Amino acid sequence: MGNIHWDSDAKTAKIRILDASEYRTEYRDTLKDMEFTLVHELIHLELSGLPRTDASHRDEENAADQMAGALLRLDRPQ
Repeated sequence: MGNIHWDSDAKTAKIRILDASEYRTEYRDTLKDMEFTLVHELIHLELSGLPRTDASHRDEENAADQMAGALLRLDRPQ
């Protein structure tokens, strides 16, 4: 539901997240997903210095999902 583009030389990044009006879920679920997406994309930024290949992309996505979920669970005890 989002993506990130960064420029290491300029030390800038742009994160895009799907607009809330485009979601087809309840408002609270929409906000939770938007937050998850932001954290997920920030993790990609943190990992941007690592070597990246097409083959490692799936592993990076899985790792970003797992880390984002873990970080948000720390903030939102269940």
